[in-house]
Amino acid sequence: MGANTANFDPTRNYSLKLAACGLVVNFDASDFQISTNNFLPVSSGAWSVSTFENGLYLVYTASGSAAPTADYTWNVPTSGYWNGLNWAEGTPTALGNPAWTLTFGGNSTRYGSTNDLAGTFQLSNMVFNSSTPGTTNLIAGNPIEFGAAGGGIQQWGSGSFQVSNSISLAADMTFSGPGLGAVILHTNITGAGGIIKLDAGKLVLGGSNTFAGPVLVDGNGLLRVDNRKGLGLNSVTVSNGTLQVSSGPTTILEVGQPGINGLTALVTGSGSLWTNNAIFKLGTNSSFNTLTIANTGRMFNAAAVSVIGDTAPSNSAIVRDGGLWSLGASTLTVGTGGTATGNLLRVENSGVVTNAPLVIGASGGQF
Repeated sequence: MGANTANFDPTRNYSLKLAACGLVVNFDASDFQISTNNFLPVSSGAWSVSTFENGLYLVYTASGSAAPTADYTWNVPTSGYWNGLNWAEGTPTALGNPAWTLTFGGNSTRYGSTNDLAGTFQLSNMVFNSSTPGTTNLIAGNPIEFGAAGGGIQQWGSGSFQVSNSISLAADMTFSGPGLGAVILHTNITGAGGIIKLDAGKLVLGGSNTFAGPVLVDGNGLLRVDNRKGLGLNSVTVSNGTLQVSSGPTTILEVGQPGINGLTALVTGSGSLWTNNAIFKLGTNSSFNTLTIANTGRMFNAAAVSVIGDTAPSNSAIVRDGGLWSLGASTLTVGTGGTATGNLLRVENSGVVTNAPLVIGASGGQF
């Protein structure tokens, strides 16, 4: 492919999307013949072709890579309650276990799985492995807690899952796996941990989240945020992959929530942040927050407003070292309101800010 493969890790899973230009007639993915040694001198993985959401993906899967062994496996496609005969291994006990793995498969029949066990159910991993794109299975009911470091959600299939249970994070939760099906967390997430988004899949945060740990996007996939407080109460790093805000015109993405100071948002390397039509705010009644776009990182706004220092002082946006902030038709305002003093936009060392209707607030914004 001509790409720099110096940091290729054959123990991880990768996807490469192939896009066709123009009209393609009688296209058949089976026409592709893939050989590992055409790419890299490694024999520890396999290449395959997968279609998902109108895209064609070339997928590398590490050999020996496997989902965690299930402690409880849902009987597909049964719809029902956790406290019942709906698991292959029998009914799990109430409150669960912070070392357990629950696995949910799937086929073309949509189902719902409802936690009716008393209390908050603890687990380490939730594994999704449905073979059917276009089918979204539902996980609902009483709260769950990811209780073990290194645990989280793994997506191994092409079918989607929506989780509406309240979720708490005792430690950082990792989203990973080679599957391309979307996982939608349509719930509020609390707890001390953060979220680490790896691999090529799609994770959607739909709730008003107050988890205390940071967010990391690293792994070529997509993290989509559908709520202005979806990113929790800590800092955000997008180093490889895409953080995307849903495109509703009233959506707001906040870095630095009221009363929480000193957060950072870093977009770097192969990372990109797309706010679409969302209003982007750095510092909402909070100070000393910093947005940095650097090392060829990219941030794209569409037709909305971007604000550095909403009504609070001393927030900074820095575009440097080949970073790009493309504002489209968005107006960039540095400081709004009489108390928003000392807010700063700095562009240096080959950083680029394009298409920027720029407003420097009367309260003391700086460029």
